[in-house]
Amino acid sequence: METSTKKFVMRHDFEDVMNIEDFKEVSFEEDHFNIHWEMTLSRKGEFFSLTLKGPMSFAQTTREIEAKVSLKERSIVTLFAY
Repeated sequence: METSTKKFVMRHDFEDVMNIEDFKEVSFEEDHFNIHWEMTLSRKGEFFSLTLKGPMSFAQTTREIEAKVSLKERSIVTLFAY
């Protein structure tokens, strides 16, 4: 049985990352293949969290998500999700 591979790229440059307030979330949303995705950056003290959110129905069958995170100077965080 053949399965088709669907790929997409989510990219967002989060600006002024070092000045994000504690416990505040900054998000970015996109739809790909009729599925809603959300990328969230949050801060807790000296730690940052980058989260990719999708619907539970996506995880009910075997799926694979490959992510490449690139940190750049000037407080920019970029995420590529395939």
